[in-house]
Amino acid sequence: PSRVEMWVGSFAEPTSEMVADLGKAGVEVLTLGDRSYLQPALALRRFVRQNQINVMVCGSLKSYLVAKLATRGTDCRLIFWIAAIPLVIDGRLKRWIFRRGARPDSLVFVSAAVRAAHYYAGHKGKSRVLYYGIEDPETVDEFKPYPSAHRASLGLPDHAFVLVFIGEFIGWKDHETLLQAVARLMGRHANLHLVLIGVGELFVETKAKVSGSPYADRIHFPGSRPDARRILGLADLYVQPSRGEGLGLAVVEAMLAGLPVIVSNEGAFPEYVTDRVSGLLFPAGDAAALAARIEELYLDRALGDRLATAGRAHCLAMFSPTRFVDEMTHALEEVIA
Repeated sequence: PSRVEMWVGSFAEPTSEMVADLGKAGVEVLTLGDRSYLQPALALRRFVRQNQINVMVCGSLKSYLVAKLATRGTDCRLIFWIAAIPLVIDGRLKRWIFRRGARPDSLVFVSAAVRAAHYYAGHKGKSRVLYYGIEDPETVDEFKPYPSAHRASLGLPDHAFVLVFIGEFIGWKDHETLLQAVARLMGRHANLHLVLIGVGELFVETKAKVSGSPYADRIHFPGSRPDARRILGLADLYVQPSRGEGLGLAVVEAMLAGLPVIVSNEGAFPEYVTDRVSGLLFPAGDAAALAARIEELYLDRALGDRLATAGRAHCLAMFSPTRFVDEMTHALEEVIA
């Protein structure tokens, strides 16, 4: 608080929970309205001038373009915080607008993979990769993994070997490859169960397809769960087959929860999962290779324990909230120095 005074701008009306949570940190929520670009830009411009705002951090292309309009002719500096590879800047027109507009502004990327997808030679401002700070579940009660006794609430037997994947049911998350891999194994391992947490445009279709499988009773669809991080305590293994993940927050959360992980070798995963050191990698889209990795950890629990221990230690350092706070504060101060 001695170095940064902060507000949060929201296009939509904020929830009471959002206002309360931010209020605990002394942060006020500014509602801008969501009619096109002009209405929120005018509201934001009035706020910038009244409060002499120094820096504005934008987390989407729309918020960035609104901020460009709102700060034109002022001394307010902009930071565009880019968090995804499936392009935040998709389409030729949006990419052209972004590259023209962002030349003097600072860019913050959540991973090296995101930077590689979006950075361009004509950029003149500052840029940096800044990994998120992610809380250790052992220190935050609302994230503490459930004890194994909680398995019955999800229909999981005590003796089951449980795989978990948390992700929206959309194409590039690639649930299909994981389901194909598991289908190769369930006939040989009767205690293998899969839990798919999330919803999305392919949820109903995927669930219907699985219903015709002879192993349907061992594939669980609990939907969207606010306690997803706690459910990790019921798992033996976390698997994420996504293609082109900008970071993979759920993977880091699983590693912090002390689970061994298997992830595809695309996107940001190789930045923090070293094969056979802090987890296992497999070629994206290769169901046979994924099945082999799952079976390896099913048969070799000691290997899984070693990977889990190393993965947790690595993520505690790499995704430390303290490290994130220091680096983000430095980035804000650097922009106005």
